[in-house]
Amino acid sequence: MHHHGYLWTGPKQRFDDEALRRPPHPEPPPADKAELVARYEEVKTEFPVVDLPPLETAYWLP
Repeated sequence: MHHHGYLWTGPKQRFDDEALRRPPHPEPPPADKAELVARYEEVKTEFPVVDLPPLETAYWLP
């Protein structure tokens, strides 16, 4: 059996932001969806450096 455990001591609201805990989709959303494009850009920028643990351990691998 193999187990990874992580202790999160930050605010629950930050931990629950699952979009920042997974890599962005390879293709951006359509340009006419400004809100989605803005969120996509945020995730694209933040995911590699965010202080949150990923949803899957494999997301930490390059």
